[in-house]
Amino acid sequence: MDKVIELIVSWIQQNFKNPKLYAIFAAVIVVIALVFPYIDANFSSITGLKKE
Repeated sequence: MDKVIELIVSWIQQNFKNPKLYAIFAAVIVVIALVFPYIDANFSSITGLKKE
């Protein structure tokens, strides 16, 4: 786990001044924020139906 964290930190340090990195990161967060309620509603309704 420590190696993974070191790899991520070193990658961020190498690409710190890269504006494309921030644009991609922001786009991923927006997509997750838009898609998460849809996925959550579908899985929770299926779980609720199984319990009945």
